[in-house]
Amino acid sequence: MSITVRYTWTAEEVVRAYKANQKVRFSWYHRLGLYFLFFMSITALAANLWIGAPFSGPTIFFLALVFALSFVIWGTPWWIKHQHRARPEANQAVRYHIEADKIQALVPGLSTSVLHWEAFSEVVRVPDGYLLYQGKQLFQWLPSHGFASAEELFALGEMAREHASRYREVK
Repeated sequence: MSITVRYTWTAEEVVRAYKANQKVRFSWYHRLGLYFLFFMSITALAANLWIGAPFSGPTIFFLALVFALSFVIWGTPWWIKHQHRARPEANQAVRYHIEADKIQALVPGLSTSVLHWEAFSEVVRVPDGYLLYQGKQLFQWLPSHGFASAEELFALGEMAREHASRYREVK
């Protein structure tokens, strides 16, 4: 069976892929820990300001920590969108042609690549699509809306179970 996935590589699509990757790589307790650290930093910063030490060492440290955590939590999607404009494949049509022995990625006029299933260390099904990992952070993004039908979406999962070294689903 041959599957074709088509979509446009927009900034929103990049953010969707980033969020899917974060969901896979950082479990709920990692995210909870990040929010807890953010809350504790805000509390410590407020306590330092309340006791009248607005420019003390701890206040400046917690202010920097709050800024850094804010960027990690909310700023990264903005930064991704900002950087997307400079990429040559920005807003280009992307097509993946998937077969039992290989996956071909094509951005017309820019690039063509062929990867065999052995190149992927893991395939993860997420609610919005599939992440095909070639390492810890390098992945191909195949969004659900790029498939022609629900049958093809399901068929890719079956193909990945059979050919990828590791397959899992994340809700």
